[in-house]
Amino acid sequence: MEAIDLIRELRRLGLTQQSIAKRSGLSQGAISHIETGRRKNVFAVTRDKLAALLHEVTSEVAADERASGAMAREGT
Repeated sequence: MEAIDLIRELRRLGLTQQSIAKRSGLSQGAISHIETGRRKNVFAVTRDKLAALLHEVTSEVAADERASGAMAREGT
């Protein structure tokens, strides 16, 4: 998956450029440049950081959904 696609997916999950930057260790400017296509050549390490963040966020979302489902089954 390309860096721009990783950012698009993170944004779809509700993250802002600032939160992506903070959680990935990248600058907000770098996130902006990748997202808008101004930066096309992205280092593998940058892509790896974004991929790791996407994995982390999707795991969090899945855990939240499981917790919500358990609460609904318990009637709370």
